[in-house]
Amino acid sequence: MPRPERELARKRRFLPWVGFVVLLLLAQVWLQARQPLPYMDELYHIPAANAVCCRVVSVACEQNKLSVEWGRITTPPGAYYFGCPLCLLWRVWRYATCPPWLWRLAVGTIPLALATRELMLFPGMSAEEAITLATFLPLFFSSLLCYTDTLAFMLYVRAWRQQRGQHPTSPLQSAVFGMLASLTRQSYIVWHTFLGLTALGAAASTTAQLEIIFAHGTAGLAYVAFFVWHVLIKGGSIYLGDAERHGLSTHWSNCLYFVTTWFILAGGWRALFLQSAGNSSVGKYLAVRAEAIRQSWRRFICLTTVAAIAVRRGTCIHPFVLADNRHYVFYFFRYFIIPGNLRRYTLVPLYAVSMACWLSHLRSTGRMERLLLFSATALTLVPSRLVEPRYFIPPVVATELLAAQRQRRTLSTIRMILNLLLAFVCLWFFLERPFERTPDLHISDPSPGRFMP
Repeated sequence: MPRPERELARKRRFLPWVGFVVLLLLAQVWLQARQPLPYMDELYHIPAANAVCCRVVSVACEQNKLSVEWGRITTPPGAYYFGCPLCLLWRVWRYATCPPWLWRLAVGTIPLALATRELMLFPGMSAEEAITLATFLPLFFSSLLCYTDTLAFMLYVRAWRQQRGQHPTSPLQSAVFGMLASLTRQSYIVWHTFLGLTALGAAASTTAQLEIIFAHGTAGLAYVAFFVWHVLIKGGSIYLGDAERHGLSTHWSNCLYFVTTWFILAGGWRALFLQSAGNSSVGKYLAVRAEAIRQSWRRFICLTTVAAIAVRRGTCIHPFVLADNRHYVFYFFRYFIIPGNLRRYTLVPLYAVSMACWLSHLRSTGRMERLLLFSATALTLVPSRLVEPRYFIPPVVATELLAAQRQRRTLSTIRMILNLLLAFVCLWFFLERPFERTPDLHISDPSPGRFMP
């Protein structure tokens, strides 16, 4: 490509990213104006982050003043260490404990900006597609708070690009970033394994396969060693932190919630338009779609049966869902899941359509890659009794990166605009429509109730 064309292509990718970063910062300013105090999980994460930062610089007096409920924190401390450099600069300048907005920037907003830039460098991923994935509602919302999901997402995207991107560097660097993601969110152990196995299957030579086995296999041995030490020797749970409330389950419906969330919030509905008639007439397009429906009715019946069985045998209701009226998931369970079996089944057709679109979206990938994706999704979602859309971020990311392909620019732009509008509406409800709620008994939280994804 001639130099002027390369410069123009770089600007077309860079300018949308700058606009997205500006929107992120404006959203963060809006959040700080309405909710400057820690909220929800931040009540645990921010004191823990400050305590870790104190420990790094050996400030025992400040560390002792911080009340940290380590037993309720179910994530590794990797995110806290990542934010320490920015926190230390604040301490040098102001001689004070880092405020919530600084941790929100360090752990959430800055990592999402960096991850979006990484996504734009993927083959088959336009600037609009990258921003659409970055504005997947649970991910975008987490990036405004001191939650660990966004940093793990950024590290995993970096690991993926170094292993399977357009210009991969080395499996060793990919393995390092994969381990860093796992040190930030425990579930990324499964997704790091998924990345290593899919890279091994796509390797073009024996030498490349050996490099992948050495790099990611070494990380795998580290994970096994931790499991042996934490579970078998110390007698701990497979989950960190509050194991009593995060015990293992057989929550097959969680996979249905994921695929439906992907269909609605991550633009999975676009799979309905992939097998189109190109730029031909509307009539020809509708004829092609009608024929595709006629050919896939048996699959739809099969998927409907699978969804109905999962609803019947694999639905779990966590006590948190019954107790909390701030998450939208609470209202979903209240009106569709808890009342009775019949109302649960009304969503089975939607689950089946979502699964059909997911399979259609992945049809360009290899059979082994699809099998590994199904397995990784089940391993991370089925054991979890609790339903939180944030848990769907890794499988959504893997789905989009695995099946990344050039889309029509109009469709990509529409998806991006819809995601941005949805993010704005949910953020407006969160910040501008608080409500009174009974204070939690287990923690002091003077903030009003706010609706959250």
